[in-house]
Amino acid sequence: MVSFSKGERAGGGDCPVLYRVLMWLGLQFGIVYGEMNGMLFAINMLKQALLNVSSKSLISFDELSGLSDKDGVNQNL
Repeated sequence: MVSFSKGERAGGGDCPVLYRVLMWLGLQFGIVYGEMNGMLFAINMLKQALLNVSSKSLISFDELSGLSDKDGVNQNL
């Protein structure tokens, strides 16, 4: 589970802006879903957004480098 706290270093670096944004977003969702569920929802939204961005960047990298394959067969071989 991912934890964000002001005193901890998560993943090798502090990010106070990310911490504040997640806290604010968690509080907003907490009004609707409850305090803990709101925080978990905000963290999971961030994780999903990061997965989407990294997935799209990997796909575009493969297309630019010519490493993408169509129907499981690499066209460059």
